[in-house]
Amino acid sequence: QELAQDRYACGTSHEPRAKAGTMLGTLYYLEELKYKADKALIAAQFNGLSLNTSKFEKDSEKPDFRVQNPIGKVPFLETKHGCICGSAAVARYVARCRADTELYGKTFTDESEIEDWLEFSLHEVEVPLM
Repeated sequence: QELAQDRYACGTSHEPRAKAGTMLGTLYYLEELKYKADKALIAAQFNGLSLNTSKFEKDSEKPDFRVQNPIGKVPFLETKHGCICGSAAVARYVARCRADTELYGKTFTDESEIEDWLEFSLHEVEVPLM
């Protein structure tokens, strides 16, 4: 039996999930950790998508913050579909929003290699910055 290499062969739609120029939501970040938000901003730029940005002040947590963002991680992306938190999760979401650009790869192998580099970035680049 031949292995399915193309993710679309497994039933994922060929259609893009978002069109160029789409506003995805608001990306909240901490000023001192802005580099974590940059992953999503770069992915949005390469994907032709837009994100509003807003500095997040820890002391200004609204009472409903934990309801929206139970993990409490910053950066987080507030979308009309809900809240996505954590720098890597937000970057993945933004990269996957336009399947037609293949920013997150075309095959499962491509996606795995991208995941490898995201993990490398997190543990070998971001952690030492902290």
